[in-house]
Amino acid sequence: DATEKLIRETCDCFGKVVGVELINDKDDLNQFSGQANVDFESEYETKKAFNSMMGLKVGSNILYVKKL
Repeated sequence: DATEKLIRETCDCFGKVVGVELINDKDDLNQFSGQANVDFESEYETKKAFNSMMGLKVGSNILYVKKL
């Protein structure tokens, strides 16, 4: 929950987040892999987040984004 909350809080400044899917490690399905899928309410918000978040530092992590 803390990880999903952090992802939502980080993404909220780019638009309304309508979904967050945490991806678990393929070898340990109970362990978060550090990857997530985030859905925004509109295409505009999605593009804004995509263009703004690449390389963004959150805590000690640097974000890498890609379109699915």
